[in-house]
Amino acid sequence: MERAPLHETTLLRNSDGATLTVYHGKVNKNVLLLSTLLSTTDIEKNRKKLPETVQFYNKTKFGVDILDQMTRRYSTRAAARQWPVHVFYSILSCGDQCMDHLQGCNRGRNEQTCLSPSDC
Repeated sequence: MERAPLHETTLLRNSDGATLTVYHGKVNKNVLLLSTLLSTTDIEKNRKKLPETVQFYNKTKFGVDILDQMTRRYSTRAAARQWPVHVFYSILSCGDQCMDHLQGCNRGRNEQTCLSPSDC
């Protein structure tokens, strides 16, 4: 199978309006994004030729990355052998971070603890 050239974008659309963007940004690494929000995808004219769906994801992923980072840092997990216990502790950790975020925004904490400045 032949590899796509670097910074090459492949767009696959279906009749329902979903667009699958395959972007080859690094050697041996593809980025796949499925979008139902953006029906058309523009591609930058610079050296990287970044598609619009990748740009949109990069602009809006902030909250998810912060939640993942905080969940890793402040975890409620404990050692257990059963997978349901691990799932329970993961849900508990995520819920704890969401609750802390909501309480912080209600108390008027600074913008660094909120997922986005518009939340506070």
